[in-house]
Amino acid sequence: LKAKNVAEAKGDIYIQCLTENYQDAFTKSLKIIPRGFPVEEVISGREKEKEFTIDLNDPIDSSLNAVFNCYPSLAKDLAASMKRMLRQPNGCFEQTSSSNYPNLLVYDLLKSTNNLDDETKQKTQQFLDFGYKRLTGFEVKGGGFDWYGKPPGHEALTAYGLLQFVDMQEVYPVSQKMINRNAAWLLSRKDGKGGWQNSKRALHSWAKTSNISDAFIVWALTEAGIKGEIKNEINKSYNDAIESKDPYLLALMANTLIELKDKRADKIMQLLLPLQEEDGSWNGLTTSMTHSRGKGLLIETTSLATLAILKGKTGMERLPKAINFISSSKSQYGFGSTQSTVLAMKALVAYAKFGQTEVQDGELVIYINDKKVANQKFEKGIQDNITFDNLAPHFKKGKNKVKVKFSTKESVLPYDLTLKYNTRQPNSSADCQVDLKTEFLTAKTSVGKTVRLNVSISNSQNKAIPNTIAKVGIPAGLSLQAWQLKELQEKGLFDYYELFDGYVVFHYRGLEAGAEKKIGLDLKADIPGTFEAPASVAYLYYTNEEEKWDKPGVIVIE
Repeated sequence: LKAKNVAEAKGDIYIQCLTENYQDAFTKSLKIIPRGFPVEEVISGREKEKEFTIDLNDPIDSSLNAVFNCYPSLAKDLAASMKRMLRQPNGCFEQTSSSNYPNLLVYDLLKSTNNLDDETKQKTQQFLDFGYKRLTGFEVKGGGFDWYGKPPGHEALTAYGLLQFVDMQEVYPVSQKMINRNAAWLLSRKDGKGGWQNSKRALHSWAKTSNISDAFIVWALTEAGIKGEIKNEINKSYNDAIESKDPYLLALMANTLIELKDKRADKIMQLLLPLQEEDGSWNGLTTSMTHSRGKGLLIETTSLATLAILKGKTGMERLPKAINFISSSKSQYGFGSTQSTVLAMKALVAYAKFGQTEVQDGELVIYINDKKVANQKFEKGIQDNITFDNLAPHFKKGKNKVKVKFSTKESVLPYDLTLKYNTRQPNSSADCQVDLKTEFLTAKTSVGKTVRLNVSISNSQNKAIPNTIAKVGIPAGLSLQAWQLKELQEKGLFDYYELFDGYVVFHYRGLEAGAEKKIGLDLKADIPGTFEAPASVAYLYYTNEEEKWDKPGVIVIE
């Protein structure tokens, strides 16, 4: 295993024991995580010519890996995106959906476009089976779904679950009884005034009733085939959208009314289409159903508007710019949070199924810091990816200018450039709303003893923050104690936890203004040596691009 100055190393260690009369042996798979703070950046697009500026934050020597991929079709681009998104933790109902929903959308696309190979088919079916069983485990007794399966159910989250399960029926045997049961529960939650009750009193950003959550529930029920029972709710949400002139609300109701073949969809589209920005996006005026703002709200609103255009065949001339905006919004997380990722992929999958302009003969050229570093000619009907995986030597510390240029008469191919490296300097965001600190009480211990790792997760804002996540690095020579994690959870120091290679992940529904969670982990020393913890990170689920990193702790075990 050559682990020096690489992003990651994997391999097997084989151990054999021999005596005169007996022998035994076993093989153990190892994964080596390098020192430093991991950084991953993805830039993407589908324009004929585009320039990017990439700032490399003091990469550790030889740790940079830069790979450019150009895909022959949107279907293959989406398939690659799916594999990238599978790295996220499983987590709660919504975080499980962050893998499961894109999986089913891409599987459906690859199957319908005859691009599904046997290996991808088998792997994705396994993921879908795992995802479905995990998701249904969050159903609450009495009706509905909750993030952690704790009663009572939540109306908007249940509506989101219905959307997912209805789409999943295209590729997986979803229980219709389960769908009907939860649709019936949602119908029982009508408030009699055209809106919906809310059974949750929590910090979670979905907790508040609003015109936006009302419209989202109406859309989800419509997609699930519920129509006549919600006429009053549809009318109320239609009036809300007209009055607000909010592109997000308008796009939600456009999809609802087009699905119902309701003539009022024309008026909604007349208001929505002119609100498109020059870059191809639509932006909500306040927040989305999940309280997303900024880039997340842009992606969600643009995706909903794109779906409405594709369904209603109105405003088709606006599609190219909208698709370019969505495609170029891809990051290492997919397209942001669960909601923005799912809606972006729903729009891209619908567009890919709708049909695209066939790519003609052309040439792709890449420039880094004004120097031509790679080029490739391609022909009409290209089937394989164009990949350049030796670009790292052309980058320097600090700012780098990258230009991608196509010479074609018609449409161009989707592409992305992925950069991964480790840095000695944490890449924390000044806009991150959660703080994280980790500290060992002692720098030395001995085998068989425990050492205290103190973890502090705090909200420095003067307002509550939703869905907070902290990934805490655990040195390889130390182990967590399951009984203690269970005890800490019962005391309310976190709502949910998961274990991964080298990490324990703490989940919170939310943190009150000024709240601080202090967690003391007694780690058992198992192996003598000097060990460094992987870098720890905290972030809010709906703004996962804004992170707070904490330096790794070092422990000596004698």
